[in-house]
Amino acid sequence: VGQCLHAGHRPGPELEGLPQVIGKLDRYVARMFFSSWLVSAVFFIGLFGIVDFFSNVEELLQNVKGTDIELGTIGRFYMLKVPGILVAVAPFIMLIAALFTVLRLQRHNELMAMQLTGRRSLRVLTPVFGMTVLFMGLIVWVQEVAAPRLSVEREQLEARLIQGYEDWVIDHLLMKDARGW
Repeated sequence: VGQCLHAGHRPGPELEGLPQVIGKLDRYVARMFFSSWLVSAVFFIGLFGIVDFFSNVEELLQNVKGTDIELGTIGRFYMLKVPGILVAVAPFIMLIAALFTVLRLQRHNELMAMQLTGRRSLRVLTPVFGMTVLFMGLIVWVQEVAAPRLSVEREQLEARLIQGYEDWVIDHLLMKDARGW
């Protein structure tokens, strides 16, 4: 097992029966899925951002006029909305990325070639399933950790930019049960 495998050197009998866990085909399919995921994420987040911007453009222009609010502040507001949008559209991003991956493999007959090597379809798509689980873990982290940390600043900017409130702060936030404790 400790021997170096050189070109032309066959592995010993102790390595021959072991399947290769992550091979070139797995990395190829994973890269294809990642690029499809990235394109889908940019598309959906951009689409939601543009629709939101144009639905609020009148309030933005009205509340920004005559104040010291810069264009960077509006950009920061929309950047702070990205985690919430990502959480909302994550299932669609995963579905579209998986579909694009399978379609790209099918279009160039790569899926058939991989199956002709003896791999089952489920084995060929294992990187897609694995990457989906990793991305869903990322989405859970965004939803549980990142989004709540950014929500206060996003809500302050929203109150300033869209609703026109100049001084918006959270003060005296108390939680009580039904008995008042």
